[in-house]
Amino acid sequence: MTSVQMQNINKSRNTFQKVRKMDENIYYNTYSDTNRRWTGIASLLCRWKQSVFKLIWHDVILFLTGYFTLSILYRYVLWHYPSHKQTFEIVCIYADNFNSSIPITFLIGFYVSQVVSRWWDQFMTLPYPDVLALKLVAFIPGRVS
Repeated sequence: MTSVQMQNINKSRNTFQKVRKMDENIYYNTYSDTNRRWTGIASLLCRWKQSVFKLIWHDVILFLTGYFTLSILYRYVLWHYPSHKQTFEIVCIYADNFNSSIPITFLIGFYVSQVVSRWWDQFMTLPYPDVLALKLVAFIPGRVS
């Protein structure tokens, strides 16, 4: 072989080794945006197409707007009017009485049972990996390191 051919072979080996080193780490972070300190998780939530964040962001903004509006109203506007502040507190106590009519643990129980039943259905539709793993070991040659 000529020296040019040897150099080409060495270049291809080095390239293969570089690619191989990148693939060796199974914990390689494919979402490198999560490494950033302040905006990592937010950018990841916006990147996912079917994330929970994208489903409920309208409701979260509506809730936060209402919460901060009532908080500012109570702390800064009604501070000068004690009778109105007392009426606001009575309305809050009246609304709190309806909070206990449907127990939240009862509703969460239904939600959890739905999630677990869907997960169990998906789990039961998957084939057992033992048979597939044994066939792969038998038919695909490899070396043990």
